[in-house]
Amino acid sequence: MRIPSLSIIFIIVCAGCKSQKLEPKQLLDLVNSATSKIENGSYTLHNNYYRSVNGEDTVFKKNVIQCRFRKNAIERSVGFQLYSSRDDNYQQLFDGEYFYSLTPWNQTLEISSVITSPGKINDLKSDYTIYPFFKYLNDGLQYYNTDSMIGKVIILGEEMFRGEKCYKVETLPRKARNKMRSAHYYYISANTFLPVRNYVTFEDSTGKAREVQVFDDWIGEVKFDIPSSGGFLKSSLGSYNREVNADLPADKPVSLLAIGTYAPDWELPLLDGSKLNLSGLRGKIVILDFWYKACLPCQKQMTSLQALHEKYKDSPVAFIGINTKDDPARDKLSAFLTNRGITMRSAYQGSKIEADYHVTASPALFVIDKTGKIVYNLDGYSDKLIEDLKRVIDERL
Repeated sequence: MRIPSLSIIFIIVCAGCKSQKLEPKQLLDLVNSATSKIENGSYTLHNNYYRSVNGEDTVFKKNVIQCRFRKNAIERSVGFQLYSSRDDNYQQLFDGEYFYSLTPWNQTLEISSVITSPGKINDLKSDYTIYPFFKYLNDGLQYYNTDSMIGKVIILGEEMFRGEKCYKVETLPRKARNKMRSAHYYYISANTFLPVRNYVTFEDSTGKAREVQVFDDWIGEVKFDIPSSGGFLKSSLGSYNREVNADLPADKPVSLLAIGTYAPDWELPLLDGSKLNLSGLRGKIVILDFWYKACLPCQKQMTSLQALHEKYKDSPVAFIGINTKDDPARDKLSAFLTNRGITMRSAYQGSKIEADYHVTASPALFVIDKTGKIVYNLDGYSDKLIEDLKRVIDERL
């Protein structure tokens, strides 16, 4: 069997290293050297995500992505021609001049140019679903390869991963976190010194809710051959029926229903089984908060609103959550709110009234005065939320 010259280099390097225990800097230098020699190839990326919250639902998502890359000496910001195809047929391609993303569910091809969108093209190096996985992980490791940071790199030992002996390396967080705990592990092949797996965990607590998230990405079926140049042509993409120039300015987003407008009436079911309508709250200051479970800014906003709900519980002020996406039984909304200490009322089937309030994203918030007029709105989360709402409410009590 003919052994590729690159493999011979790796074998020679490894032979000189097995007789001694590697220090973190030595290992990171070997990774950098091995990675720098990779110019062309293909592999399969396994992209896995797991999320669990005690007493609630568990989410597991898995994508398999076919990737190939080819060195491009002409275009220097990325340095490669790139292609990736996910198992749901979402495709990305960078030919050195244009970046294409093909979305199968709406049959749309978006196109960006190196000339008009240099920042967007440069950002491809931060997208491990298309940029060479070895290079992406090496960039993360080399951040620690300095005198001031190398102490945060720990070699935990050797571990078999999918039949290959690997060094398991932990990098400690760059900055101290408050409540959130995280752990970041790299698996580096002991034969080639190429990073082949990235494993990250996050643990966070809000009230009684303990959330665990795991991001597990690894590669297999690695080949260091030179992909055909035809594999990086626009014509190699799948079918589509619409092209969009992503460099053109987007249409102005629809704004929330304007301040000064009378809020449209509605009736929605509450989680306790009863129903609530806006007109029944006339004479109170009403805060409507549009949210859904998977929206992290929504969770942050709900926690802030709960504090205000408790502050104004003896005043004519009503805090109402409007859930727009989740099924109360299937998605265990009551447990979700209880675990986070949320006691303000929450309605569901909020998607029925999103259009009336011009809501296209969450979180979205409205303050309605005692006469039914909108006096404040907010699209997205703001760190000034508590301060602003206190002022708006106190002025109208």
